[in-house]
Amino acid sequence: MQDSNLDVLLQQAEQAASQGAWGEALAALLEAADEHPEHAGAHSSLGACLLQMGRAGDSLPHFQRAAQLEPDLPEVYNNLGVACALAGLSQDAEQAYRKALDLDPEHLPAWKNLAVLYLDQGRPEEGVPILAALVQAHPADVEALLLLASCYEQAEDLVSARTLYQEALRHEPDHPQARAALERLNGHPAGGTRVARAEHARKLAGLKARRKGTAGDQTKDSQSDNE
Repeated sequence: MQDSNLDVLLQQAEQAASQGAWGEALAALLEAADEHPEHAGAHSSLGACLLQMGRAGDSLPHFQRAAQLEPDLPEVYNNLGVACALAGLSQDAEQAYRKALDLDPEHLPAWKNLAVLYLDQGRPEEGVPILAALVQAHPADVEALLLLASCYEQAEDLVSARTLYQEALRHEPDHPQARAALERLNGHPAGGTRVARAEHARKLAGLKARRKGTAGDQTKDSQSDNE
């Protein structure tokens, strides 16, 4: 009976979330986690709901509890890392992503999130090679292609950026971010097709480091998440 009630609450939460009714979803998930405190899925879903509501700090205890209950699942540590990053706990986020990768070295969401974390911290020499390796290993991964393309664009290597955006569109012809990026790059010279190699990643990291060094002291804006 208790398991049946849990299923009902989780279904209610899922339906409410699909309609954007996050308050209703939250109420159902709070009841589920309260009645079934040992259910990792209830805590994970509750944490995800709180993230959607912009309450990263409140989500942390639930993702931490899920990790305690399911310590062998890389997904729970990746989720915990996202929550820590959004809460401004960069070191804790890195540790969580690393734990996910210890459990599963091929866990792509954790690799991408770790790369983004490094880039947001001004550590391109660590973030860019991760994205370059992901693109090499998974050339059809549009998210990785766009992340790496954005890095090249920021470093003003527009040839490589254009090529990566075009490759993303080859896999998803209607992708709005890739289309907007190519429109943004209109008027710049085209060319080059070999990108995301190790030497290119090192070059890009050096470019970004030099640009940062000559830009003077700046206050870093906080970022919001991806999904």
